[in-house]
Amino acid sequence: MTPNTNDITLNVYITHWVQVVEKTYFRQIKSASIELAEHLIEHFRHVGIPRQSHPIQQQLWNLAAIGLPRIFVNIYCNADPQIDFQFFVDRAKSYGTELEFQIVISSPPDVSDSFSLTNLYKADFANDVFRADPSDLFMYLEHDQLFDRANLDYFLSWLPRLSEYGLLPGFLRIEWHSKRKAWVSTDQTESTIKDDVTHIQIDANVFIDLKSPYSGMYLVDLTHAKICLEQFEHTKQHEGDQWFRRQDIDVFFKSLGTAERSALGSRLAHHRSNDSQISDWFSSYPVGFVLEDKCPIQGACVWHASNNYAKQRRFRRSGYGTISLDAIYR
Repeated sequence: MTPNTNDITLNVYITHWVQVVEKTYFRQIKSASIELAEHLIEHFRHVGIPRQSHPIQQQLWNLAAIGLPRIFVNIYCNADPQIDFQFFVDRAKSYGTELEFQIVISSPPDVSDSFSLTNLYKADFANDVFRADPSDLFMYLEHDQLFDRANLDYFLSWLPRLSEYGLLPGFLRIEWHSKRKAWVSTDQTESTIKDDVTHIQIDANVFIDLKSPYSGMYLVDLTHAKICLEQFEHTKQHEGDQWFRRQDIDVFFKSLGTAERSALGSRLAHHRSNDSQISDWFSSYPVGFVLEDKCPIQGACVWHASNNYAKQRRFRRSGYGTISLDAIYR
């Protein structure tokens, strides 16, 4: 049964690290010019363009409009984000949402420690899980990803069906390719042949175990939030070296950087047990596609608003940020 949204509290954890630079006159002029240009683009194209100089504000704008009764946002950063939080609190009230913030300012994570970024919010995460109601949700987000009501509805609508298999609805991180004028996948470099990978067909939809399960975020219910905590403890004790029993999972995990590992959440945790009913899955977060047109189910895509992979040549050379949404699954 789909959870009643009137009973849900959403706990959000955002890591936001900025490079602290001296505010010279030239930099102030440049920043003002960029913001003015974005306003003009928005005006003449009649579309909403995230403020790339402050992407977290667009993220909070979306969260405030989701419409859940309670949302608690925890932001972990190395400098004062200088955000008018009352503005977002007031916006959330118009959607019937009680929005609260906690800001934690600390030193940037130690990049030599693969799990230092995760450990920043682990204590708050554990406390929230301990006092949570069964219908509560927990979400980690990179500061430049835009999560909206369509994403939440996708997760909630498919959660009951996929939970029967020990799975959760997965998300696909996407970007806007300005030259192609099209949406592209951030993390897939080649098409996935459905018959060649593990998948589950439900009605006219199929949930695919994609080759790259990373999406820069995780959204879990209370059951899987407890699994996340188990994973945090295990990786702290064993540094992840013996956590996964399959070589392909272990190689993928070790190839990720600090930010990527922090966002894995519970998507691979079930592989700790060989007797799991989904132990042959690479990821516990399959992404949903519509069988007929082979495009992602509405709400399955989360916008990585920085568009780094689609616009930077160093990423495009390796294939990231170049594959169109209609070419991900064949």
